[in-house]
This record gives sequence, C-alpha cells and structure tokens, in this order.
Amino acid sequence: MRRTYEYRAVTGIFISYRRDLSRYQAGWLYEELVLEFGREAVFKDIDNIAPGEDFQVRLKSAVDSCAILLVLIGPSWATARSREGSLRLGDPNDLVRVEVEMALKRQIRVIPVLVDGATMPTVNELPASLRDLATKQAHELTPNRFKRDTKELVQILRPTLRASKWRRPQRLVLLGAALVGVIALTVFLWLNLARTLGQPDLPTAAEPLGPEYLLWPRPRDGTSGIGLLDVNRGIPGMVLVEGAENQAPIISRDRKTVLYLRVDPSRQIALRAVATDGSKDRLLFRDGTEACPHMRRPALSSDGTLALVCGGGTPDDDRLNLMTLDGGLIKELDHGRLGDPTWSRDESSIVYTRAPAGQGAKGGMLFSVGIAGGQPRQLTNMSEGVDTNAVFSPTRDEIAFARSKDGRQWIVKMSIEPGGSSVNLTDPGEGADRDPSWSPDGLRLAFRRGIDESTDIFVVNDDGGSARRVLKNPGFDKAPVWSSR
Repeated sequence: MRRTYEYRAVTGIFISYRRDLSRYQAGWLYEELVLEFGREAVFKDIDNIAPGEDFQVRLKSAVDSCAILLVLIGPSWATARSREGSLRLGDPNDLVRVEVEMALKRQIRVIPVLVDGATMPTVNELPASLRDLATKQAHELTPNRFKRDTKELVQILRPTLRASKWRRPQRLVLLGAALVGVIALTVFLWLNLARTLGQPDLPTAAEPLGPEYLLWPRPRDGTSGIGLLDVNRGIPGMVLVEGAENQAPIISRDRKTVLYLRVDPSRQIALRAVATDGSKDRLLFRDGTEACPHMRRPALSSDGTLALVCGGGTPDDDRLNLMTLDGGLIKELDHGRLGDPTWSRDESSIVYTRAPAGQGAKGGMLFSVGIAGGQPRQLTNMSEGVDTNAVFSPTRDEIAFARSKDGRQWIVKMSIEPGGSSVNLTDPGEGADRDPSWSPDGLRLAFRRGIDESTDIFVVNDDGGSARRVLKNPGFDKAPVWSSR
C-alpha cells in the first residue's frame, strides 16, 4: 500500500482536546511544543485542514502518523454532554473519543494531561473502548507552574519521539515534495492568521524608548497629558498625548508602544494606543460592552493579550478578563472586588488585588492566577496591611506594591514563591508612597509620594535605601510608568 507522505509528515505529537472546554490551554501548550519540536511535528486542531480535504480521512491520517497522543482532560472532560443532553463520550462518532480510541488501538504512547485542576476519570466513567486510558500515568499542567510543567512534559516526550518510527521518507518524487511544501505553507499561514484574528496592529516607534525615560501622566489646566520624564536628569521630555482626560498609561515590553485610557465628557472610557515617539495615536476599543462595562487600567503581554479588570454594576462585580486588543473576551479569570493586574515575567500568570466583599477602602490582598484559569492563590493577607498597585519585576520573580496600615503607606518588595519573604523598600513614616514601577533593568523603582499638598515622583533602589526625588512639581503627579505591567 502506498504511503501518503503529505499526511504522515505533519505530526509527531497529536493534541486531543475539546474546543469548548480546553481551547486556550491547548493553544498555549501547542505553542510551547512547537518551540521545542518544530511546527510540523505537532498537530493540534482538526480545523487546520486545507479546504476540500476529507475531514475523517485527515483525522485518521493525523492520528495514525503520530508517535504520541496528548489528551487534555479538564474537570468535565468525561461528563460533558451534547446539546441534546447525551453523554458525549458515549457517542461512537465523538471526535475526542475517536482520537483516543485510535491511539489506544495503535498502542502508541498516550499521555493524559490534566488541566484546570482536573483528576483522572475512573474506569467506570469511560466507555469500554477507552478504559485503558484510566491506567495511563497523567501529567498535570497547573496555572501557576505552566512553564515549568510544560518543560517537564517536554523532557517526558523527547525519548519517545527520538525512538519513534515517525520520520520523513527519504525518497520523494518531485511532485510529492512540492505537495508537502504547499500543505505546510497552507497550515503555517492558517495558524498564523488564526492567532492574529481580532488583534489589530499596534502603533510602534522605530526604536525602543530609552531606559532612562518613564511615562509621566500629569494633570494640567483641566486636562491630563502623558509625557516623558528623564529619570536620571529630572528633566521632562516630549509630550506623547495632550488634551482631554488621558490616564493610566502602560508601556509594551519592547518599549515601542504606549496604551492608555481616555475618558470622554460622557464618562465613557476608550483604550487607545500611541507609539513611544508620539506618532500614530489610534483607538482600540471603548468600554460599555457586555464583556467590559467599565474599563480600568490594563496590563499588556508581549503577544498583545490584555489582562483587564472590568467593573460591573456594583463594586463587588468586577471581572478579571483576558481580552484581545479590539475588546474581544478570551477568558474570565476571577470575579469580585478586583484591581491592578500585572503579568508575571514568563506571562504564565497574573497578580492582582482582591478585596473582601463590601470593603470600602481601595486595595486588599494580592492574588495570583494562571492564564489557563483555575483556583487563584493568595499571596498576602490583610493582617499585614492593605495592598494595592502590584507590578512584576522584569528580571526576577518578584513583585513590588504599595501597602497601607494605620494611616501610613509605603512600598514593599516580595518574592511570589510560596512562603516568599517581603522587604520594605521605603520608610512607612516618610510619606504616602504608592504606584511603584520597576526600571527596565529591575534595579530601581519609581513611585509617587504624597507630602503635604503635593505628590512628586521618587526613585529608590530595589535593595532599599534613601529615596531620591526626581522632580519637584507643584500639584499632583499621577502614577509613573517605567516598565511594562
């Protein structure tokens, strides 16, 4: 029987998942595996099929050619039901069931991958044809350890791929080689198109903003502009945005783009973007939607995903969402009285503020949640003070934040590892210190300090010591932004 190379060359690893239950976890895992093994060695989505191909034939070929099948299992994987109410795994034509059945029948390596805190289904929860799955050793992907768990999975996969019979055939006719190239190019373009759908192009400067500059939001004459401030010399720089009520700027990790909020006279809030050279200012989206009724300061990942707290009808109705740059909802991560999201250094989790229901004061406790979802992990408690304005270090797994207690407010640095210790970076008695922001090299922090009738920008080393005023300004400066959130 003639081998069909164009199918067998696509995949060494097949990711089986339910799109409505584990779509984003599958996508994140896929990208990590592609980095390790190459795009043509990993098959994720049956939708990535050239138009006109037979769906069932393509599925069989992809599963038939893989050396390893990864089965993503969430909490309702075994109990999910169709619209008619029947058990999906009970349907012999259910695609997930077909994928796992084929792999078990071929006796290739099948690895259950547990996500969102799921446990392995029992033998009694599985149809007879899938019961061997219950005996397989599972691997867990936890939200707070996603990168580390994925690296461990990669090490598990390597020996099987190295020893497997999955190889490109050495003899190919010219027509066959051309066909493979066309299919590979089609899949590549389709995957990249799928990743960028709903993500508008951001305005970018030709060169990154220098590390000596921070963003300096400053109210003036009834408006609020956003400009630059040279931290080393204490000299204001170019104004990026002026006029209107502009607030809550953030800077991209490559330091070429600024996102900020603009409040119009009707109090509707728009998320806008401008290059760090002041050019190409443009609208991204407005709040007032079902996904985001009332927008607050966002945080931006390197791939353009927003972590955004959206207020609801009551103070306890905030939602921490992952969203696209045009306002599309990706996933809700938490619900309550929330604020101040910041991406972890490896972008696998988000730290944010969560206050007890009904609390009137701003701030509360700090929590961390993985971008795959799951149970948030509490980092601080209110016996030590009320915490807010957290931001991740760009170089270490540490956060800096403002802590207040007994009428005083100061800057604290803390490791996010379980049991991590905290260090006071500023003296609680020197002023009302808040809104810290790390320098790009992670060695200093800028923050604003309220003294008497003014609020000025200060800088302190990340190991503490005396804080230095960058610029004395009559009036009230707002939160400085030195590096990404």
